[in-house]
Amino acid sequence: MKDILHSPALAIILALLTIVHVREIIAKLFHISRKWKYSWIFYGENEKEIAKEILTDLNVDIKKERNEKFLGRYRRREDKEKALIEFISCYIDNTENKYGYKTQSKSGFYINTMEASNNQVDLVVMSEIMCSLIDKSNDKSIRGEFDFIITPKACNVSLGKSIAAKMNRVFIQAKSKQDPSYANTYPEDYLGTLMLNFIGSFDLIKTSKESPNRKLKGILVDCNISGGSHILETMDLFNKIIEMDKDLNIEKVEHAFVLFRVDKDDHDIDLKFRNKGFTINRWFDLTEEIKKEIWRVKNNFKCERLDLTNKKHNEEIDQLISLMKRKNLITQI
Repeated sequence: MKDILHSPALAIILALLTIVHVREIIAKLFHISRKWKYSWIFYGENEKEIAKEILTDLNVDIKKERNEKFLGRYRRREDKEKALIEFISCYIDNTENKYGYKTQSKSGFYINTMEASNNQVDLVVMSEIMCSLIDKSNDKSIRGEFDFIITPKACNVSLGKSIAAKMNRVFIQAKSKQDPSYANTYPEDYLGTLMLNFIGSFDLIKTSKESPNRKLKGILVDCNISGGSHILETMDLFNKIIEMDKDLNIEKVEHAFVLFRVDKDDHDIDLKFRNKGFTINRWFDLTEEIKKEIWRVKNNFKCERLDLTNKKHNEEIDQLISLMKRKNLITQI
């Protein structure tokens, strides 16, 4: 790519595009009619087509280059909380919704992270922000020193797979007991229960046998959390199964990672996990007030997504983060 940036071809492209923009400015300033017989001088598209042909010949994927430039902002940023607010602003909607697996809570806003995972660029954005959270884990034994990732089947499987691929870890998709295809052979056939309900565990068992001198470690990953019951149930079930066979060389899963808690309430979710011997890691908790503020700021700017490279947007996001800190909603400082 560096060769392309310093090539004569780029100079030609820039010259052609400059001509195009100058012509368009003149045409708009002097209201030149397209019906005028010489209007082709100002409205021709040849230069744009030539520029596209040159880029094609050089095997330059314009869309890919734009995406890489966009993603570079997320990889370089230290303040991932701000990057996460920017991301949320694109997928928040003022639609009444219910969150929660067992105990549901109402919200006037919906953050569609499942939809975001269908956008390949934003899937990478979520993965980058999540990997930074994992690297910041208070448990030093987890930072880069784990072997597999579990994501419940009913949760954001695309995100779990993306992070596992990025970090070169085994990925496991976990069925819940409510899943129609759940195979209940536990405790008689615990290995059968493991392999049938935790898809990908065959590779995990194989890896454990190839590493007899150490126990494999794992984490659970999802995009967000509400009450936490689904995640706790998944961790409990997995741990009960692997404890049946000490020869598996697999440690209990004790750490869960999500990007944010979608609806903070009066329940201490950290205590709920600690009582089980687990931890729930996230960047921050959201309240109705904060979601309302994100929605307000986004609509004030009349944009689809806030942009940290925009000074005014950045200032508003800073104010949001300050408000969240005052209300003790930031969990990673």
